[in-house]
Amino acid sequence: MYTVYAMINHLNLELFGGCNYTCKICPQGIYQREKPFLTHLPFKFATDIIEHAQMHGIKSVSLQGSGEPILYKKLKEIISFCKKLGLKSYITTNLSTKNVQELEELFDAGLTSIRVSFIGYDAKTYNEWMGQDKFHDVYDKVCAMYNYNISVNCIAIEKYWLNEYKLLFDNKVKFVVWNKHNWSGQLSQEESNQPCPKVSWPVLNVRAGGLDGHKGAVVPCCNVLGQDSKAVLGHLDVNTISEIWNGKAYNKFRKKHKEGKAHKIDVCKNCDQRSASRDALLYSNYDVTQRENHSVWLENYRLQK
Repeated sequence: MYTVYAMINHLNLELFGGCNYTCKICPQGIYQREKPFLTHLPFKFATDIIEHAQMHGIKSVSLQGSGEPILYKKLKEIISFCKKLGLKSYITTNLSTKNVQELEELFDAGLTSIRVSFIGYDAKTYNEWMGQDKFHDVYDKVCAMYNYNISVNCIAIEKYWLNEYKLLFDNKVKFVVWNKHNWSGQLSQEESNQPCPKVSWPVLNVRAGGLDGHKGAVVPCCNVLGQDSKAVLGHLDVNTISEIWNGKAYNKFRKKHKEGKAHKIDVCKNCDQRSASRDALLYSNYDVTQRENHSVWLENYRLQK
C-alpha cells in the first residue's frame, strides 16, 4: 500500500519511445533517439504506474511522452483501464497508422481527446518537415472526425504559415498554431536566467525506457527529448513515485531553478520554456484554456505570473 506524500494532478506516461516519423524539429528525426529509450513499456507495468499515480491524486493521463502512442499494441486496453479507474485519457499522435474506424474504437474505449501533430500546410511542406507523404491521409481523417473531441497542433516554421493553417482548418476542426519548439536547445535563442514554470507543476513525466536496463524513467518534463539520459531522476521499476518525487535528485533540480541557476543544467540551459520573449501560442480557433489535459498546467502557470 502506497503512502501518499505528493499530490500529482496529471501523468504523462510514455508507452512507446519510438516514432515512425522523422520531423525536422524533433530529435527523433534530427538524430536517432538514445537506444535505451526506444522501447515499449510492459502492459502490466504501465497499469501499475497509472494505478499508483492515482493514489497520488492524478485525475488524467496523457498516454505519450516523446514517442508515437498509436504504435503501442495495447493502447486501447490502456485507455479502457484508465476509464475503469475514472481517469481521463489523452493522446498526441501523428494519426498516420490507424483508420477512422480504429480511431473511433479508441474513443469508444474511453479516450477523452486526441491532439494531432501537424507541420506543413500542404503535401510538399508536410513531407519536407515531417518526413512522410501522409498529408492528405491525415488531413482527411481529421476532417472526417470533426464530431469527436479531436484538435490539431500546428507548428509554424515561418510566420506566413499561420494564414495557411487558417485556410486549411478554420471552420473544419479545432486547431492551434504554435511557434516551432526548441527541443532541448536544438535552435539558437537568447539566453535567459528565468526559472521554468513547469518545474513546480504537479505533473509526473515517465519514459518507457531508462538507464542500465531499467524502465519507467522519471524525467522533469517532456522538453528533454534528445537528452533523456541526462534528465533521469529515478526509475519506477526500482523506486516508488514518492521516493523519486521527494528524492535528492528531483529536489536538487528544483532548487537550481528556484535559485536562478537553470542555465547550469544541461537539459534546461537552452530550453525556450525559459525565454522571456517567446510567444509560444500564435493562434487558436477555440478557447485553448479549456483543453482539459492542460487546464491544471495552465492554472499553475497563471499562479506564477
